[in-house]
Amino acid sequence: MKLFSSFALLMLVANIALAQVKPDDICGIWLTEDSRGKMEIFKNPKNNTYEIKVVWQKNSKEADGSEKLDKKNPKPELRKRPLQGMVFATNLKWDADDKEWYGGDVYNPEDGNMYSCKARLDGNRVLRFRGYLWVSLLGKTTTWYRTVLY
Repeated sequence: MKLFSSFALLMLVANIALAQVKPDDICGIWLTEDSRGKMEIFKNPKNNTYEIKVVWQKNSKEADGSEKLDKKNPKPELRKRPLQGMVFATNLKWDADDKEWYGGDVYNPEDGNMYSCKARLDGNRVLRFRGYLWVSLLGKTTTWYRTVLY
């Protein structure tokens, strides 16, 4: 009985914590799960959506010391832009009912393609970021860890 009571209390606390998530809680600097990059999530004041940009990469330089560029971009005029500092995800919107950010577009510079994306906080220090094609089932979730809170 004690085990059931403890479990019930734990679930209640978890639901209360989840219910307190606010739209701007996603904002901050996040370390990718492979520790190869830091991403800044910020609010776009023009349309109240959230965007993500690369603020640091472990391997941001080519062998010759030049900046890594967006070489696989389908738009030739964008192939000379550096990956570092690039906004690669846009249009994430807050869903108060599901307590997640959805409806975003994410660009993958590794293949030059656009995908849909969504994100959900797991506590205050862990973010589950999912990129997918057509439906969420056809995608991949990565885990990011908060380094700076706004």
